Amino acid sequence: MSYPLPEPDIADMESFLAQVQMVFPILGFSFLQPKPNVSGGGATPGGSRSPTFVLNVPGAQAKAQEIGGEFVVLKGSTARKEGLKNWTTYRGLRDQLLNDGKLVPTADPQYFVFTEDVAFKSPSAGAAVVNAGNMNGRTMWKVVDTGETYEEWGSASSFL
Repeated sequence: MSYPLPEPDIADMESFLAQVQMVFPILGFSFLQPKPNVSGGGATPGGSRSPTFVLNVPGAQAKAQEIGGEFVVLKGSTARKEGLKNWTTYRGLRDQLLNDGKLVPTADPQYFVFTEDVAFKSPSAGAAVVNAGNMNGRTMWKVVDTGETYEEWGSASSFL
């Protein structure tokens, strides 16, 4: 036999859940976050459509879009397998993506492939994972059609 919760208890639980959903991503737990919806058109918070960005590095080619305030590397993108000697940032993040099966080895010994769209907090995080080395994603990701950098695109779109 189940008893319904009183309305004040339901309100308390909803408040608690909202706080958990806010705190978990800060602690590195993203399982409560919705998956990025690339088929939704890559809309930015202002409602405009994000262009597709590309990053080409030796041994890898990746595509990405900005969706919901996050930088999303698209499924099928490749990442360099061999890390650079001076790589210091986002190495643990790449290891986590490998453990989660979101980044997997391919028959080609030079690269990994993304098995799903993966959201990053910044373009530099996505670039470092693809490059297997430190990289400024704001200047290295380029708009496919124009060659404009992510930084140039962001500056131009903020004036619209």
